[in-house]
Amino acid sequence: MTIGKILSVLGLSMMTMFKDIFKALTSFDFQSNADYIGTFVIVYLSLGGGFVFMMLLLGINPTLVLSVIAAPVWIYIVFTANRVTKYIVTKKKSRK
Repeated sequence: MTIGKILSVLGLSMMTMFKDIFKALTSFDFQSNADYIGTFVIVYLSLGGGFVFMMLLLGINPTLVLSVIAAPVWIYIVFTANRVTKYIVTKKKSRK
């Protein structure tokens, strides 16, 4: 085999590989995943910021609020944000 034939076979196989990758990427539902992740981040930051602000208003040291002592509260905020996000996303889908 000559170098030209090897390069043409290699180029053809790379083109088919890129076509297959493009086909696989376009079959994913990126919009719904992006909606879910974006909504979760907004809800999580809102709940977390509200929690820290509430602790500051109550006169609790923010260093303690953000440390290991408040870890169960942060875990609760993550689970709550996930539930609220699922509710928001399903309501948004049902409206469409």
